[in-house]
Amino acid sequence: MVGVRSDAEVIAASLSDGSEFSIVFDRYFQTIYRYIARRIGSDAAGDLAAEVFTRAFAIRSRYDTSRENCRPWLYGIA
Repeated sequence: MVGVRSDAEVIAASLSDGSEFSIVFDRYFQTIYRYIARRIGSDAAGDLAAEVFTRAFAIRSRYDTSRENCRPWLYGIA
């Protein structure tokens, strides 16, 4: 996939331009939503999934950019 940036590259770019983080949201919101919904049901899953991304955005400067894929990090926050 030529031209597709890794999650680590996107998160690093989001440190200077916060709007870049929307790429991470677009890539993983549904995955995180389904993960949460399987555990607690769909009623609150949307709100909790949104909270995962709010927290991830807040702590993105601590993300280990040697890890190209951030899905495990997001699961950990969830």
